Amino acid sequence: CRCIPGYHFIDQGIDYSLEDGDSDCVPIDYDTCDTNSERASDGACRSNSYCDKSCGTSGGKIDPTSGLCVCSSIFNVDSQCDENCRQSQPKVRVNTSGKLIFNGDETAPVDMQSSSDFFGQMTCNKSECETRAASFVGQQCSGQYAPLASVQASYNQARRRR
Repeated sequence: CRCIPGYHFIDQGIDYSLEDGDSDCVPIDYDTCDTNSERASDGACRSNSYCDKSCGTSGGKIDPTSGLCVCSSIFNVDSQCDENCRQSQPKVRVNTSGKLIFNGDETAPVDMQSSSDFFGQMTCNKSECETRAASFVGQQCSGQYAPLASVQASYNQARRRR
């Protein structure tokens, strides 16, 4: 298995965190950031000017919880996809087994842990948990209203197998 974010496996000075292996991952021990910076999603301490590259001239700041940039010029979500648009999109949830359920279809759960383009671990301590999709291209992150193409393809394949 691969290490989840915030954990790593280092052997003889080489980081094997993103490679498949059977060794235990350990939490990454980060240095404390100074008062003028926040921890970014890559684990590095960054000043708010770090967000200028992804947010443009309006700038932004690093969210201390997620480590992602929150841009100052965020547009109204309804201008991109209003309430009717959002309600018409497929609904994806995570079940207690950590598998994706599309539109309540329990007969074709999707296990993203075996996908080569998925990193991390899906967990849900309730009967079902809502998901939110995001696309990361270069230094920019954008929310998605529909599941990513690779996730939708995995669901379609699971439906054909049943």
